[in-house]
Amino acid sequence: MSSFIKAIVFLISYEFFAAAALAGAAWSALAAAVLKLGPWAVMDLVPAKVFLGALLANRLLGLLVEAYKRRRTFLLTAGIISALCGLLLNYAYRFEGTAGPGEGEAFSRFEHVEKGPFGVKPYKGGIGIERISGDPLRLGEEADLKVSFAGEKGPFVLAPGQYRSLSPGLKLGVVSVEAAPRAEITDRSGKVLSSAFVKLKLYPVGSEEYFLMTPLPHRFYLSLTGDEEKPLRLKVLRGKLHLAEKDLALSEKVEFDEFYVSFPEAYRWAVVRVKYFPGDAFLYIGAALAVVGLIIVIFRRAPGGK
Repeated sequence: MSSFIKAIVFLISYEFFAAAALAGAAWSALAAAVLKLGPWAVMDLVPAKVFLGALLANRLLGLLVEAYKRRRTFLLTAGIISALCGLLLNYAYRFEGTAGPGEGEAFSRFEHVEKGPFGVKPYKGGIGIERISGDPLRLGEEADLKVSFAGEKGPFVLAPGQYRSLSPGLKLGVVSVEAAPRAEITDRSGKVLSSAFVKLKLYPVGSEEYFLMTPLPHRFYLSLTGDEEKPLRLKVLRGKLHLAEKDLALSEKVEFDEFYVSFPEAYRWAVVRVKYFPGDAFLYIGAALAVVGLIIVIFRRAPGGK
């Protein structure tokens, strides 16, 4: 038990976090005085991040040298340092991009991006969606995508919820497959006033979303019924006034005020996400080393120990 207590004490004895926090506070105070910035704004500056990163790296290297002299704790320390480096790399260079391409579309830019202070798109070129299987209004979990990626020899197939590893730390996945019906507004003479594909998230069945069609002020609420003959459920509102509600098939018209709305066709689109976490390999290696090192610390007695 005494060896186990020693291992726990060794694990919590690192003080580099306190040193980094103290240096960060001093840097913030200096920059706040010179540049007249707040402490948190100062920490967003690249020099502050580089300074703290160098300070932390120096401290980690010192710990590794000290652990090597002790020998018994070298693997444990190396594992913890490797895991911490992985966490720092993921924080600094992480990149997550989400896009909503349709069947036959290719994209190189993302609609939504989350990244670290130094994060950039981790590849060149674009991503193409060659095929999305299944009925646009009855996709569900059975759908899959045929995807082409820059640098890959050929297209590959992904199902919703599935990710493919493309390089160390880089993954491409499909979050969900959705439907995009084409809404068409006509007047009583049959003249088309507005027509557009609307990307909606209608899965699972029963989920409801609304859309607008210029120049009308109405809101159109659409959901899936799960019925083969009439897969769509439409509600039309103007303000709080409920004008129409009906289950309908493709191309079937619904009358409201002096207009008609119909959905002549639908196509498929997908929510595609790219994830890049370059520190994952260091995390896995560090975890393995730390476990082995902890076992050594616990069960191997020091020379002359009892």
